[in-house]
Amino acid sequence: MIYISQINIANELQDNIIEFFNSSLLKTYVWDETRVFPLDKTGIGVGGDMHNLPPMYYKLVEIVKEIKAHVSHDKRFETLQNVEIVKYPAGAQKGWHYDTARTTTTGASITYINDDYIGGHTIIDGVDVQPLSGRTVYFDGLEFRHAVSHIVKRDRYTISCWYGQDDDMLCTPEFLAL
Repeated sequence: MIYISQINIANELQDNIIEFFNSSLLKTYVWDETRVFPLDKTGIGVGGDMHNLPPMYYKLVEIVKEIKAHVSHDKRFETLQNVEIVKYPAGAQKGWHYDTARTTTTGASITYINDDYIGGHTIIDGVDVQPLSGRTVYFDGLEFRHAVSHIVKRDRYTISCWYGQDDDMLCTPEFLAL
């Protein structure tokens, strides 16, 4: 199964999310050709007060709630395991792969924050998902081979979520409550 949905991410909110990401570079890490900002216990709250988080964090919780609502009928997307903002800089790409980080993962979603770049399509077993701000593609990354095409110009920002059943969740209480 591959689902596609659409939410509204206004231009100002896109800019604010990207600014939030770029102002939090010390809380990111490099993975392959990307820079990842975890919005879970290993990321935003590390070295900080989990009770005094920036307002943008709570806006992102609301966005993820809306993303998750589109697949609430599917038990594979019932519980969040991990939520990240991912930046693919111009020149980056991700070759064909399966998600293998957690065997308990039952689904993944990629939501495009911006669409002002060239390239950077998500391709899932031959299905080419055109980047459009607010568009979300949901799929089982353990089952479906997927890739990100070469980003030719400007940077691609997405919200990546993984779902599944796991006793040792990575998410903060705000995301676990969704």
